Amino acid sequence: MSTSSPARGHNKGVDRVRCAMPFEGRQDLMKLLRSGEVDEEDLLECLKDDVRGRDPLEDKADHAAHQKDKDWWTPLHWAAQDGHERLAEKLLGLRVSTNAADACGATPLMVAAFNGRTRIIEALLKDRSTDVRQTNKYLTTALHYAAQRGHAASIELLVESKAEVNALDRHSDTPLSWAARSGHLDAVKKLIEYRADPLLDNNASEDPIELAKGLSG
Repeated sequence: MSTSSPARGHNKGVDRVRCAMPFEGRQDLMKLLRSGEVDEEDLLECLKDDVRGRDPLEDKADHAAHQKDKDWWTPLHWAAQDGHERLAEKLLGLRVSTNAADACGATPLMVAAFNGRTRIIEALLKDRSTDVRQTNKYLTTALHYAAQRGHAASIELLVESKAEVNALDRHSDTPLSWAARSGHLDAVKKLIEYRADPLLDNNASEDPIELAKGLSG
């Protein structure tokens, strides 16, 4: 009896990925991953390293890696959302856009910052094309999102990569304002450590100190 492992082409998860790839203009790969019908390894199996001399399946994988769904999310957005670190690295290896914006202008870096995905943030920031100061349609930056959610480690990564610590959104709120309003004392301390201005008023004439009055400690 043969003890060899079954052929990869017979893997049910990989077969599902193969079926998702041929449809031009559709982005089904991350839907499959999030549904639990396939896992990250199945997608990694189909997103090959070698970009030369590929078979048709690999060409479809490369094409699918650059697709957007109905909300303009790319596979890299979904990887950042759900914390699929190896998949994010593989997608970056396929030279997908790190600054791809969704319908609201959100980039994969903003999604990673909102969810505190520090390793994905690190991977994105290693790509020289990543714009750490990019804003969405509301002038919100990745640093605003990290501050809103209280992700101090993400804040540190972003500021060390030249994120604007006093960036103003459309209401003239800074990341410090967002952290204070959300009650995240650790994020407030981290931003102050990086010289965020606690006296900058927003459009409602509120400064971060006023917004932080409800914080304990």
